[in-house]
Amino acid sequence: MDIKNVVIIGAGGHAKVIVDSLSTMPQYKIIALLDSQSQEKELLGVPILGGDEQLPDLIKQGVKHALIAIGDNKRRKTMALKLTTMGFQFINAVSQHAIVSKHAILGQGICIMPGAVINAGTQIGDHTIINTNSSIDHDCNIAAFSHIAPGATLAGHVTLEEGCFVGTGSSIIPNISLGQWTNAAAGSVIVTNAKAAQQIKGTPAKAY
Repeated sequence: MDIKNVVIIGAGGHAKVIVDSLSTMPQYKIIALLDSQSQEKELLGVPILGGDEQLPDLIKQGVKHALIAIGDNKRRKTMALKLTTMGFQFINAVSQHAIVSKHAILGQGICIMPGAVINAGTQIGDHTIINTNSSIDHDCNIAAFSHIAPGATLAGHVTLEEGCFVGTGSSIIPNISLGQWTNAAAGSVIVTNAKAAQQIKGTPAKAY
């Protein structure tokens, strides 16, 4: 087996779940985590080496693969562009406790957490987070840098443009589209389309 050495960007709670998932994927070996804000020296036995300034040295050491463990969509995009420019390749972290249809299409740099469900015909864009116990039904199109928070539910044929956030416990009915960088607050029930960069909340969800 060709084992890929991986660096994880971020060392918070989100990274903890990612490290736990990758520990069951023998094709990957996590070399280090990088997080300039962390005061800890390790996370689940993986060393935290410092901040982004360590990246050039890791490349020289042959670490060519990365995964970004940052929940904020815009920060994750900024970091993805930086790592791409440096030559890193991105892996996916898919929990063994997630259900992902063989007919779903996944990009790169994606995190799929325990209990998540992704059904047939759905496309998941690069660097998207499908968080714990969230559900994405058939034929959805989730663009890059989106984040489906824990317990959120998307019915069939939902479209999320780049950078959307769907908060914890939210629901979206079929055939709804959210414009890029739209943010749906926790517990929202989304029954109408949303324009780009809107903040929406409530039952039914409305802009605020």
